[in-house]
Amino acid sequence: MAVQGGSLLALSGTSLFNVADGTVAGYVPGNASVMFAPGVSQLVTDNGYIYGGGSVSQISDVDWPGCSAVDFVDGYVVAVESGSGRFICSALNDSSSYDGLDFATAEGSPDSLVTLKVDHRQVVLFGTESVEIWWNSGQSGFPFERVASGYVEIGCLARLGVAKADNSLFWLASDRTIRRLSGSTPVKVSQQGVEEKLASYATVSDCEAYSFTWNGVVHICFRFPSENITWCYSVNSGEWYESTAEWVTAIHHEGKVWIQHVD
Repeated sequence: MAVQGGSLLALSGTSLFNVADGTVAGYVPGNASVMFAPGVSQLVTDNGYIYGGGSVSQISDVDWPGCSAVDFVDGYVVAVESGSGRFICSALNDSSSYDGLDFATAEGSPDSLVTLKVDHRQVVLFGTESVEIWWNSGQSGFPFERVASGYVEIGCLARLGVAKADNSLFWLASDRTIRRLSGSTPVKVSQQGVEEKLASYATVSDCEAYSFTWNGVVHICFRFPSENITWCYSVNSGEWYESTAEWVTAIHHEGKVWIQHVD
Protein backbone atom coordinates (compact mmCIF):
# COMPACT_ATOMS: atom_id res chain seq x y z
CA MET A 1 0.00 0.00 0.00
CA ALA A 2 0.98 3.63 -0.51
CA VAL A 3 -0.53 7.09 -0.25
CA GLN A 4 -0.32 9.10 -3.47
CA GLY A 5 -1.87 12.53 -4.03
CA GLY A 6 -4.11 12.10 -0.99
CA SER A 7 -5.42 8.71 -2.13
CA LEU A 8 -4.66 5.35 -0.55
CA LEU A 9 -3.61 2.79 -3.17
CA ALA A 10 -3.17 -0.96 -2.69
CA LEU A 11 -1.62 -3.47 -5.08
CA SER A 12 -3.37 -6.83 -4.87
CA GLY A 13 -2.28 -9.38 -7.45
CA THR A 14 -1.70 -7.24 -10.53
CA SER A 15 -4.50 -4.75 -9.77
CA LEU A 16 -3.73 -1.34 -8.30
CA PHE A 17 -6.82 -0.34 -6.32
CA ASN A 18 -7.99 3.04 -5.11
CA VAL A 19 -9.07 2.01 -1.62
CA ALA A 20 -11.56 4.88 -1.14
CA ASP A 21 -13.93 3.76 -3.87
CA GLY A 22 -12.66 0.27 -4.71
CA THR A 23 -11.93 1.11 -8.33
CA VAL A 24 -8.97 -0.30 -10.24
CA ALA A 25 -6.49 2.49 -11.01
CA GLY A 26 -4.37 0.30 -13.30
CA TYR A 27 -2.40 -2.92 -13.57
CA VAL A 28 1.18 -3.77 -12.57
CA PRO A 29 2.41 -7.09 -14.06
CA GLY A 30 4.33 -9.64 -12.00
CA ASN A 31 3.80 -11.82 -8.96
CA ALA A 32 6.47 -10.50 -6.58
CA SER A 33 6.04 -8.00 -3.77
CA VAL A 34 6.88 -4.48 -4.91
CA MET A 35 8.21 -1.31 -3.31
CA PHE A 36 6.58 2.07 -3.97
CA ALA A 37 8.12 5.52 -4.37
CA PRO A 38 5.25 8.00 -3.89
CA GLY A 39 6.23 11.32 -5.47
CA VAL A 40 4.47 14.65 -5.87
CA SER A 41 2.30 13.57 -8.79
CA GLN A 42 3.48 10.05 -9.64
CA LEU A 43 3.83 6.70 -7.90
CA VAL A 44 6.74 4.51 -9.08
CA THR A 45 7.20 0.78 -8.48
CA ASP A 46 10.59 -0.92 -8.27
CA ASN A 47 9.71 -3.09 -11.29
CA GLY A 48 9.45 -0.03 -13.49
CA TYR A 49 5.83 1.14 -13.59
CA ILE A 50 4.37 4.60 -12.97
CA TYR A 51 0.92 5.55 -11.75
CA GLY A 52 -0.01 9.13 -12.57
CA GLY A 53 -2.83 11.03 -14.19
CA GLY A 54 -5.23 8.22 -13.42
CA SER A 55 -3.42 5.44 -15.30
CA VAL A 56 -0.45 3.06 -15.06
CA SER A 57 2.33 2.94 -17.65
CA GLN A 58 5.73 1.29 -17.91
CA ILE A 59 8.93 3.35 -17.71
CA SER A 60 10.21 3.40 -21.28
CA ASP A 61 13.51 5.25 -20.77
CA VAL A 62 16.35 2.99 -21.93
CA ASP A 63 18.52 4.22 -19.03
CA TRP A 64 16.14 2.69 -16.46
CA PRO A 65 17.94 -0.49 -15.30
CA GLY A 66 16.38 -3.43 -13.53
CA CYS A 67 15.86 -2.19 -9.98
CA SER A 68 15.16 -3.93 -6.69
CA ALA A 69 14.18 -1.00 -4.46
CA VAL A 70 12.84 2.53 -4.86
CA ASP A 71 11.97 5.57 -2.76
CA PHE A 72 11.44 9.32 -3.19
CA VAL A 73 13.32 12.35 -1.87
CA ASP A 74 13.53 16.05 -2.83
CA GLY A 75 11.77 15.55 -6.17
CA TYR A 76 13.89 12.54 -7.18
CA VAL A 77 13.10 8.84 -7.42
CA VAL A 78 16.11 6.95 -6.06
CA ALA A 79 16.54 3.26 -6.88
CA VAL A 80 18.93 0.37 -6.27
CA GLU A 81 20.21 -1.24 -9.45
CA SER A 82 19.66 -4.98 -9.13
CA GLY A 83 22.71 -7.13 -8.38
CA SER A 84 25.17 -4.28 -7.97
CA GLY A 85 26.43 -1.65 -5.56
CA ARG A 86 24.97 1.19 -7.64
CA PHE A 87 21.98 3.39 -7.08
CA ILE A 88 20.43 5.85 -9.53
CA CYS A 89 18.13 8.84 -9.49
CA SER A 90 15.51 10.19 -11.86
CA ALA A 91 15.41 13.64 -13.40
CA LEU A 92 14.12 16.29 -10.99
CA ASN A 93 10.32 16.05 -10.69
CA ASP A 94 10.13 13.57 -13.59
CA SER A 95 9.89 9.94 -12.49
CA SER A 96 9.87 8.72 -16.10
CA SER A 97 13.21 10.26 -17.14
CA TYR A 98 16.67 8.84 -16.33
CA ASP A 99 20.23 9.60 -17.39
CA GLY A 100 22.73 6.75 -17.64
CA LEU A 101 25.35 8.98 -15.97
CA ASP A 102 23.19 9.77 -12.93
CA PHE A 103 24.36 7.03 -10.59
CA ALA A 104 26.78 6.44 -7.74
CA THR A 105 28.31 3.40 -6.11
CA ALA A 106 28.16 2.60 -2.42
CA GLU A 107 31.77 1.54 -2.18
CA GLY A 108 32.71 1.91 1.47
CA SER A 109 32.53 -1.88 1.35
CA PRO A 110 32.66 -4.02 -1.82
CA ASP A 111 29.29 -5.64 -1.11
CA SER A 112 26.16 -5.48 -3.29
CA LEU A 113 23.19 -3.36 -2.32
CA VAL A 114 20.09 -5.11 -1.02
CA THR A 115 17.66 -2.24 -0.61
CA LEU A 116 17.30 1.44 0.33
CA LYS A 117 15.03 3.64 2.40
CA VAL A 118 14.71 7.43 2.65
CA ASP A 119 14.64 8.81 6.18
CA HIS A 120 14.81 12.48 7.19
CA ARG A 121 15.72 13.32 3.56
CA GLN A 122 18.72 10.99 3.72
CA VAL A 123 19.08 7.98 1.43
CA VAL A 124 20.05 4.97 3.53
CA LEU A 125 21.63 2.26 1.36
CA PHE A 126 21.60 -1.25 2.81
CA GLY A 127 24.21 -3.68 1.47
CA THR A 128 24.83 -7.30 2.32
CA GLU A 129 27.63 -6.37 4.76
CA SER A 130 27.35 -2.61 5.30
CA VAL A 131 25.06 0.43 5.35
CA GLU A 132 25.82 3.83 3.84
CA ILE A 133 23.99 7.14 4.34
CA TRP A 134 23.81 9.66 1.48
CA TRP A 135 22.19 13.09 1.14
CA ASN A 136 21.21 15.55 -1.56
CA SER A 137 24.07 18.05 -1.49
CA GLY A 138 22.88 19.82 -4.65
CA GLN A 139 26.18 19.25 -6.44
CA SER A 140 26.16 19.37 -10.22
CA GLY A 141 25.60 16.12 -12.08
CA PHE A 142 24.56 13.36 -9.68
CA PRO A 143 23.21 15.38 -6.72
CA PHE A 144 23.84 12.88 -3.90
CA GLU A 145 26.94 12.49 -1.73
CA ARG A 146 27.78 10.20 1.15
CA VAL A 147 27.46 11.72 4.61
CA ALA A 148 30.93 12.06 6.14
CA SER A 149 30.14 9.73 9.06
CA GLY A 150 27.53 7.75 7.16
CA TYR A 151 29.01 4.27 7.18
CA VAL A 152 27.84 1.30 9.26
CA GLU A 153 29.71 -2.02 9.39
CA ILE A 154 26.69 -4.31 9.37
CA GLY A 155 24.38 -5.17 6.49
CA CYS A 156 20.84 -6.26 5.68
CA LEU A 157 19.42 -9.68 4.80
CA ALA A 158 16.13 -8.82 3.06
CA ARG A 159 15.01 -6.42 0.33
CA LEU A 160 11.74 -5.77 2.15
CA GLY A 161 13.24 -6.19 5.62
CA VAL A 162 13.44 -2.48 6.54
CA ALA A 163 10.69 -0.53 8.33
CA LYS A 164 10.41 3.16 9.15
CA ALA A 165 8.87 4.22 12.48
CA ASP A 166 9.41 6.35 15.57
CA ASN A 167 11.72 8.72 13.64
CA SER A 168 14.13 5.91 12.80
CA LEU A 169 14.76 2.83 10.67
CA PHE A 170 14.57 -0.78 11.85
CA TRP A 171 15.94 -3.70 9.84
CA LEU A 172 16.85 -7.39 9.73
CA ALA A 173 20.61 -7.16 10.01
CA SER A 174 23.23 -9.41 8.43
CA ASP A 175 24.01 -11.04 11.79
CA ARG A 176 20.33 -12.12 12.14
CA THR A 177 19.53 -9.51 14.74
CA ILE A 178 17.03 -6.66 14.52
CA ARG A 179 18.71 -3.26 14.55
CA ARG A 180 17.61 0.35 14.92
CA LEU A 181 19.62 3.09 13.21
CA SER A 182 20.52 5.84 15.67
CA GLY A 183 22.65 8.35 13.78
CA SER A 184 25.28 6.01 12.35
CA THR A 185 24.99 3.45 15.14
CA PRO A 186 23.16 0.13 14.54
CA VAL A 187 21.54 -0.32 17.95
CA LYS A 188 20.38 -3.88 18.61
CA VAL A 189 16.75 -4.11 19.75
CA SER A 190 16.16 -7.86 19.40
CA GLN A 191 16.26 -10.09 22.46
CA GLN A 192 18.13 -13.37 22.84
CA GLY A 193 15.02 -15.53 22.46
CA VAL A 194 14.04 -13.83 19.21
CA GLU A 195 17.62 -14.06 17.92
CA GLU A 196 17.70 -17.80 18.61
CA LYS A 197 14.55 -18.17 16.52
CA LEU A 198 15.98 -16.05 13.69
CA ALA A 199 19.18 -18.12 13.71
CA SER A 200 17.16 -21.32 13.25
CA TYR A 201 15.22 -20.20 10.16
CA ALA A 202 16.21 -21.77 6.85
CA THR A 203 15.05 -18.73 4.84
CA VAL A 204 15.05 -15.10 5.94
CA SER A 205 15.63 -13.28 2.65
CA ASP A 206 11.85 -13.05 2.09
CA CYS A 207 11.32 -11.12 5.34
CA GLU A 208 8.77 -8.30 5.08
CA ALA A 209 9.00 -5.49 7.65
CA TYR A 210 6.30 -2.93 8.36
CA SER A 211 5.15 -0.68 11.21
CA PHE A 212 1.96 0.74 12.64
CA THR A 213 0.71 2.66 15.66
CA TRP A 214 -2.26 1.29 17.60
CA ASN A 215 -3.70 3.08 20.64
CA GLY A 216 -0.52 5.10 20.94
CA VAL A 217 1.79 2.08 20.82
CA VAL A 218 4.33 1.84 17.96
CA HIS A 219 4.77 -1.69 16.61
CA ILE A 220 7.52 -2.91 14.25
CA CYS A 221 6.74 -6.26 12.62
CA PHE A 222 8.96 -8.71 10.75
CA ARG A 223 7.04 -11.32 8.78
CA PHE A 224 8.84 -14.48 7.58
CA PRO A 225 6.59 -16.09 4.94
CA SER A 226 8.72 -19.22 4.47
CA GLU A 227 8.63 -19.85 8.21
CA ASN A 228 4.98 -18.80 8.57
CA ILE A 229 5.69 -16.55 11.54
CA THR A 230 5.65 -12.83 12.37
CA TRP A 231 7.67 -11.24 15.17
CA CYS A 232 6.63 -7.80 16.44
CA TYR A 233 8.46 -5.28 18.62
CA SER A 234 6.72 -2.75 20.84
CA VAL A 235 8.82 0.41 20.73
CA ASN A 236 7.02 1.77 23.80
CA SER A 237 7.79 -1.18 26.07
CA GLY A 238 10.80 -2.74 24.34
CA GLU A 239 9.06 -6.13 24.41
CA TRP A 240 8.68 -8.69 21.60
CA TYR A 241 5.68 -10.86 20.80
CA GLU A 242 4.65 -13.37 18.17
CA SER A 243 1.76 -12.21 16.01
CA THR A 244 -0.79 -14.63 14.60
CA ALA A 245 -2.15 -12.03 12.16
CA GLU A 246 -1.03 -12.55 8.58
CA TRP A 247 -0.49 -8.90 7.73
CA VAL A 248 1.89 -7.70 5.05
CA THR A 249 1.41 -3.93 5.19
CA ALA A 250 0.12 -1.35 7.61
CA ILE A 251 -0.14 2.31 6.74
CA HIS A 252 -1.61 5.46 8.28
CA HIS A 253 -4.06 7.45 6.19
CA GLU A 254 -6.68 10.02 7.19
CA GLY A 255 -6.31 9.23 10.87
CA LYS A 256 -6.76 5.48 10.46
CA VAL A 257 -4.49 2.45 10.34
CA TRP A 258 -5.12 0.46 7.16
CA ILE A 259 -3.92 -3.14 7.13
CA GLN A 260 -3.48 -5.38 4.10
CA HIS A 261 -3.94 -9.08 4.82
CA VAL A 262 -2.45 -12.11 3.09
CA ASP A 263 -5.04 -13.87 0.94
